[in-house]
Amino acid sequence: MPNKAKCSLEAIIEVSRQLLSQFDLHIESLKNEDITENKTILATTTSKNLKQIPISDEQLLELVAYRESLIVTFFETYTQEQLEAQLVYINEMVLLDQQLILKSKSHKQALATRVLKLKKSKKVSNLYKKY
Repeated sequence: MPNKAKCSLEAIIEVSRQLLSQFDLHIESLKNEDITENKTILATTTSKNLKQIPISDEQLLELVAYRESLIVTFFETYTQEQLEAQLVYINEMVLLDQQLILKSKSHKQALATRVLKLKKSKKVSNLYKKY
């Protein structure tokens, strides 16, 4: 049984790392979009960007839901003793969870900033149209 618990935790950790990577890519793509909108230049593409392409918001939500289902299933399936045997992996999962919380807050802030900029630009264009 501990091997199954370990495999479950490894799957959760892998999905968590994928989410962290996707949050980084989404935040970077938002920054690049702001750069191209404000300065009308194309963002330079690095080899790292060629390897990883941000997934859509829907796919990101699906990945979050999948991770959540893995975690719920894990804690419903295994006993306290089995969990204690995998404490190292559980601690890693908790650290990744904390990182995900920070990244999601950062992503939310980046989106909020973008929405505010969009609203400002619409207000300016509406004022310009009046004159």
